[in-house]
This record gives sequence, structure tokens and C-alpha cells, in this order.
Amino acid sequence: AEATQAMVPETDVVVEVSEEPHPSTAFSMDGGQLVSLFTVASGTAAEAAFLPATWSIYIDTSASTADIAVARAPLLAALLDAMPEAAVEVFAFDIEVVELRALGPKDEAFGATVRQAVEDRLSLGATDLELLLEHIGARPAATGQVGILILSDAIPTTSERAAMKLGS
Repeated sequence: AEATQAMVPETDVVVEVSEEPHPSTAFSMDGGQLVSLFTVASGTAAEAAFLPATWSIYIDTSASTADIAVARAPLLAALLDAMPEAAVEVFAFDIEVVELRALGPKDEAFGATVRQAVEDRLSLGATDLELLLEHIGARPAATGQVGILILSDAIPTTSERAAMKLGS
């Protein structure tokens, strides 16, 4: 039998990127920071423009985001307001995934509404990236293209995840 060794991660998050370049759509927040949306696919699907009719946005509200909350809030609102028109739903995530805004059309108050919901939630808890990915995977299938936007510092939970134990 092979000996089991403890795994020590070299990084917090690993993202595999395709070697082939893929189309992207870019937009700017008031001429400032550039935001790019990339698709990862192959064949003819990669050649089509990525303009989803629906967006699911996930915002990290874990404790590690608390020290940047004041600076992050206006940037978050500006980013969301600058997104292309689409149906949008927004979730907060840390040790749980909570809906902040139900699926609906993006309106003029979108950025401010989500900003207030994030500020009201506060930055508490740990980041459970596994739970986040399970939530995304369990979502009902939508018609047309769906964009998934995850706004996070990508610092995951590395030990105990049970809410009762974390609270004690």
C-alpha cells in the first residue's frame, strides 16, 4: 500500500487556461479599469461572440474582504453598472451562498442596490470555494448563454468548515 501524505497546496487557486486565444468582450468603468470577459471553448463555439442573455454574479463576503470593503464598494457598483444589458442574479458567498438579488433585468439602480446589499451583509465567515462551485453546478439549466462572474480575493477555507465549530 502506498503511504498517504498530507497535501500542501502551492497556491490558493489553480486556473487552467487554454493555449489557444479565445474571443473576448471588454468594457470600461467610466473610462477607467478595463474588464474583460473571456470564453474558454474549442471549435466553432469559441468563434462565436460571448454575449450572455443571463449573468449569475457571485460576490465574496468573507472576513478576508473586510479590510478592503470601503474601497471595494464603489468599484463593485461601478463594475456592475458598466456591465452589458442582460438578466442578472446576484449572490454573496462565504461559508454559505445567499441570494442578494433575484434574477431580473439590469436597471439603473443595479450597482447601488447590490452595493447596499453587500454592505448590509458585512464581511464575515470563511470562503468555501467548494460550496460555491457546487452551488454553480447545481443551478437549473438556462436557455442561451449564461455568464458566471465570481468576484473574490480567492482566499479559500483551508480547515474546519462546519458553521457550529467555526462559531465556537
